[in-house]
Amino acid sequence: MTAIDVALAGERTRTAARRPLLPASAYQGLVWAGVLVVVVGPLIPLVYASFRSKPYYLPGGVFTV
Repeated sequence: MTAIDVALAGERTRTAARRPLLPASAYQGLVWAGVLVVVVGPLIPLVYASFRSKPYYLPGGVFTV
């Protein structure tokens, strides 16, 4: 590796570390929100049902471990 390659590699890692965590546009934010809903949404009833003694669509049941 030459000195230029080393300098460019260092610059790439510094600029990659400075990227903002916020979306670049409103459309990108909507896409991230949609992905979050699709991925996390099904986990909520799954976690709730895992603590019940009966499935959540049946009446009765108690919270249990």
